[in-house]
Amino acid sequence: MPKESSRGIRRVLHFFKEISKIPRRSYVTVPIAEYLCSFAKERGLSFLRDAADNVIIKKPASADCLHMDAVILQAHTDMVFVTEDAKYEDRARSGLVLLEDGDLLSAEGTSLGGDDGIGMAYILAVLDDGALSHPPIEAVFTSNEEVGLLGATALDMGTLSGKMLINLDSDEEGILTAGCAGGSGAVIRVPFLRTASYPCYTLRIFDLPGGHSGVKIADGIPNAILLSVSVMEAISRYFPIRLSAIEGGEAANAIPAFASVRFSSEADPSQIEGLCKQLYSELNNSEWRGQCTLEMCEENHPCLEEEESRRILQGILSLPNGIISMEKKLPDLPETSLNLGIARVDENALLLSFALRSSVNEKREALQDALTEAAKSIGADACFDGVYPAWEYREHSPLREACLLSHRALFGKEARVDVIHAGLECGIFAAGIKGLDAISFGPTNHAIHTPQERLSLSSTARTYDFLTDILKRLAK
Repeated sequence: MPKESSRGIRRVLHFFKEISKIPRRSYVTVPIAEYLCSFAKERGLSFLRDAADNVIIKKPASADCLHMDAVILQAHTDMVFVTEDAKYEDRARSGLVLLEDGDLLSAEGTSLGGDDGIGMAYILAVLDDGALSHPPIEAVFTSNEEVGLLGATALDMGTLSGKMLINLDSDEEGILTAGCAGGSGAVIRVPFLRTASYPCYTLRIFDLPGGHSGVKIADGIPNAILLSVSVMEAISRYFPIRLSAIEGGEAANAIPAFASVRFSSEADPSQIEGLCKQLYSELNNSEWRGQCTLEMCEENHPCLEEEESRRILQGILSLPNGIISMEKKLPDLPETSLNLGIARVDENALLLSFALRSSVNEKREALQDALTEAAKSIGADACFDGVYPAWEYREHSPLREACLLSHRALFGKEARVDVIHAGLECGIFAAGIKGLDAISFGPTNHAIHTPQERLSLSSTARTYDFLTDILKRLAK
């Protein structure tokens, strides 16, 4: 813990450690919802839990703020759970193992879940502290944000009275986010009818960095699924192959850091292995080298025919992926993009999961149409879910002005106001609450959605001081 840690930050870290013991990967909503309800009961706070496992906890104003309207504090309960090795998969059920190294907090072998566990911990610390000066608090904990902002979409906004919302789901200190892209999820279902069984190899690509598919989409990070498919498609030009399986990624909104392709070939094993490594080196021309291995499977597996195998490999590579267009007014910011985040084979189909993003709703819709047509061209179908609107920048924002004043007073410098190419629930709240004034901020959290996620403890402390100062400032 940083030397400048206050009683407040110790409270925040206490709740973050409690949260980290609770299974809360996306779609696992019950345990964390039950914890939040128990938290409210123990403190005599009113609460509501809906069918989507969203939880709202309300805390009355402090004695000096009884005249104030409510302020909404909001964070999401789920995390992107990814591992550096399959041996850590049980942590999704048993809880994370936290590691502290100087100023950085991480989790052994897995993502940390600081996105958005630290936002939850901030809110719980505010609710738990009887000494803070604050307006009435409406604490909103939404479920399944990482898989399409599903909880926020299902939330009854009529249960809230606040017209100001502080979203605690950003990951770089000193930046006030005042707008974001909208998005949706997509699943492409490719027929994958395997017939006879053959001896097989498994090509594995791993140790790539991965990353958030919005924040990191412009960084040139290799997509392990597409890289493995590219290697196999290139191999198929030298030797006939039969596909057995394509697997990779753990979340549609994370650039996949690993993938594997199981296949059969009658070519000489040493030739195939040498060609795999050569092609991987040629096709991965990024600064992130990762690793590529080839193993012989211990048993035979059902495979596609040779012609169908090559058609599917070429079809996957024909689908759009990555940045589609850049913002005209903000040239360093993507406007429209999509990310192939998961590949899985079920009994008779290959399932490809994408995350689509755009700051222009019409362009996201056009991208959905383009992806649908591209899927049809390879004999596949596409379905979409988790659609959420873009959050448009608000020219006049008293809440943003209060945040800027607070940052200047506390830290002696200006905060940066930004819009981002990532999904935040503010757009859904703004669409559901007329006249809502919203802002998003958070502490510095490195490499979110990867096992290398690292949360800065000193930044966490400063950001909590920032949050509580804003609440006091609003009261004035």
